[in-house]
Amino acid sequence: MKKISLWLVALGVMVTLSGCGENNNNKKEELVADLSSQIELDQKNASSVCTVDYDYAETEGYVMGAKFIIYADKDGYVTKLVSRQLLKSNNRPTIIDFQQSVERDSSATKEYGPDGGYDYKVSVDGNILTVDTTIDYTKFNLEELSQGDNAETLKSYLTDDYRFTLSNIKSMYLEKGAQCKDL
Repeated sequence: MKKISLWLVALGVMVTLSGCGENNNNKKEELVADLSSQIELDQKNASSVCTVDYDYAETEGYVMGAKFIIYADKDGYVTKLVSRQLLKSNNRPTIIDFQQSVERDSSATKEYGPDGGYDYKVSVDGNILTVDTTIDYTKFNLEELSQGDNAETLKSYLTDDYRFTLSNIKSMYLEKGAQCKDL
């Protein structure tokens, strides 16, 4: 759970989702780790899109998927990040644990962008937890965030003036197993 929380903050709020439910045959629904392909987000004027899927079905009882829409200015500095993360589980306590963790971490992160720099919404529908996040880096204090718990990791991706470049943020996602495509 802690590595998920770290990824959430460091990557612009990686969300974990889970759920519980049974299909019409009273059998548990199979967890398939291809959630990112089900995520639809507006990509108009975006610079890049990154997707990632994780399969922890056998070991932890959940699968995760995420899509990150990255916007950058003409100089290559990231101005905004819009993401949707899904976590699917057939175990209700897993969903509730992830929901609480995401809400706690997101509430704490919101202090670095109090004037519209950080917005998130967490919802549960059946056995799927959804987290929608928007980070406006023109209003988000990355310098202050980089002084926190994950300072060294985060600083390695930031410029000297505490900004993400498009290549640095994509590198961060690629290191976590994501696939990125420039638009």
